[in-house]
Amino acid sequence: MAIPGLRSGWNLGKWQDHLAVLYKEQNRARSPLETLTRVVEMGSGMARGVREDDPDVLKLFAPRTLSWILGLSTQLEVNLEEALWNSYPGVCTHCHDGAGCSCRVHPEKRRRLIDKNEIQSLQQKMTMPQSLPDWQAMFKRIYSTMNRTLGAEKCVLHFLEELGEVSEAIRYKIAPDSPYPAEKIDVMLRNELSDLFAWFIGLTNMKRMEIDAYMRDIYEYSCPECGKSPCTCHPYHVHPQVRLGGKGV
Repeated sequence: MAIPGLRSGWNLGKWQDHLAVLYKEQNRARSPLETLTRVVEMGSGMARGVREDDPDVLKLFAPRTLSWILGLSTQLEVNLEEALWNSYPGVCTHCHDGAGCSCRVHPEKRRRLIDKNEIQSLQQKMTMPQSLPDWQAMFKRIYSTMNRTLGAEKCVLHFLEELGEVSEAIRYKIAPDSPYPAEKIDVMLRNELSDLFAWFIGLTNMKRMEIDAYMRDIYEYSCPECGKSPCTCHPYHVHPQVRLGGKGV
């Protein structure tokens, strides 16, 4: 079954759906925890690109990181685009500033947006990003000042911290005796996946990555590894090009 080629400007929901079709059998074969390890692997490769200041390494790992984040969201039944717009309705989810986030300057203003009426009011004043470049532009407007202050290395650390919080939420979700009700855990997952994406996009902005173009280069028509659509790779296959270690394995 062929998947129609994408065009620049597809929204995040269409990207998530596209990859869900492309990797349907692989997602069925893996657990969310197993998929999470691949997000860690690809995110670590992205961190290597930052450490080495190597745009080629970043171009290799960044789109794969996003692909695995979207795959994980699909497995957890999270519509990432919807979760993002509810967490970041055109403003910082903590200080609620729409430009030049003031969290670092005024930490006392930090209060996560959770009130549905407040969120809907903000959404009515803003336009939801309609493409990956639009999400990059929105997060640049909100966080560019803070990100310049932090630098790319600290953006990576924030990304990894959010990845840990996603891991924690997944652990709660699959635990047979979870200390939290299922509804609260699902809210945690949506929030943490949104924060993970926000820091991912912050890093792409810091490194001036055109993530939409990178994604199209790799995933537009078929799996980049087997060249087929849907993918026929073994669920645990890792292409030698994106192995972090053990090149001879």
